[in-house]
Amino acid sequence: MRDSVAKGRVLARREVLADSSRGPQRSKLRTIRKFLACFDLPLIPFTAQVVHALAAALKWRGYRSAELYLYHARATAEKQGAYISRAANRAMKDMIRSVRRGRGPAKRCEGLILERMPSLRGRHEPWSKRGPWRPRATLILGSWWMLREMELS
Repeated sequence: MRDSVAKGRVLARREVLADSSRGPQRSKLRTIRKFLACFDLPLIPFTAQVVHALAAALKWRGYRSAELYLYHARATAEKQGAYISRAANRAMKDMIRSVRRGRGPAKRCEGLILERMPSLRGRHEPWSKRGPWRPRATLILGSWWMLREMELS
């Protein structure tokens, strides 16, 4: 009976994450531990000092998803039984705001200039390797549907 209960617990823990997310989660944890090692800090106890050090390292290295690493660090510490103090939670809020500040949009994120659509070349072949066939028509059609969805919402 005990064996089946123990196997059930292990199975339940294993089912929390999708198979495809286990590798990225391990990778995140390795990165977190590597950055904290630079400051000679362990993940547990999870203190405001740990949060500040991790946020500083992530911001210094230019991680665009730094807040996800901070959340993962806190969740991992909680799962391992660490007490998360009010000071650590306050530091989390402050540091997440800090790592987001001044980041700007994604590198490939630009506005859609609808006025330029008619002047685009109307050839059938793609504009780039492995690009869509009939790119002008694809852009016009895609932007029409995108704008329609935005109006509906």
